[in-house]
Amino acid sequence: MASSSPGVSDAVGPVSTDIYLPAFPALEESLHSPAGSAGMTLSAWMIGLAIGQITMGPLADRFGRRIPMLIGMSVYTLGSVGCAMATSMTSMCLFRLIAAIAASASIVIPSACVRDLSTGNDAARLMSKLILIQGIVPILAPMLGGIALDYISWRAIFWVSAVYGALCVLLLLRAFPETLPVESRRELRPLSLLHRYLTITRDRSFITNALVWGFCGFLSFTYLTAAPTVFEHIFGFTPAHYGMLFGLFAVCMIGSSQINGAWWDVSAPLPCLAGV
Repeated sequence: MASSSPGVSDAVGPVSTDIYLPAFPALEESLHSPAGSAGMTLSAWMIGLAIGQITMGPLADRFGRRIPMLIGMSVYTLGSVGCAMATSMTSMCLFRLIAAIAASASIVIPSACVRDLSTGNDAARLMSKLILIQGIVPILAPMLGGIALDYISWRAIFWVSAVYGALCVLLLLRAFPETLPVESRRELRPLSLLHRYLTITRDRSFITNALVWGFCGFLSFTYLTAAPTVFEHIFGFTPAHYGMLFGLFAVCMIGSSQINGAWWDVSAPLPCLAGV
């Protein structure tokens, strides 16, 4: 049960990023904002994830896995409620930022729990389950969101996100024990953390891979921001059709990456940035 609880919450990040993409035009119309302005909510979400992911790790190392995870999912739930009740694009961006910082706990801490509970092949199997969730959910989320918009408003999508967050909190309370012993916890020293991050930035291998992933992310989220407006406003797709098209593109992307892995034999794996 301990491994399944963080696995369920691990889907929060991908779901919250993608499920409301087909609703961008409806969101802009409802909040009386110009076309394309809904992309700012995605930018706010990504900024929140960036802030959260570099802070949740040290907090989880200091206070354990359980408390930061529970607080993170609770705040994410409240942030989703705020998004559902937003009356302007500014307030929407603010609540998305808060929700993203909190949701970072569901991205960082499950991987740490895997390292706490297992090593070697067992750790690899558990990590593969988390990666599978992170890979499948982005495909399903836009399709579900697009289909749902035929029957409900965009606000209901965030109410569903809030309910999902609350269910994750309940599951964590019931089935997620602490995995980091007190004697293994680290002191929270800001200067020491800053020194570690500065040391990492002087690592040429890290910088190279960070730039590659950064450029890939830039292109991906440029597409994510512009695609709803292009396909729904210009090409006349319905939200449901856009969601299915998004899923098709995601399947092609995952398939091409698998083909690439089969063609190229990489002798030394690239450093994992998530474990920094």
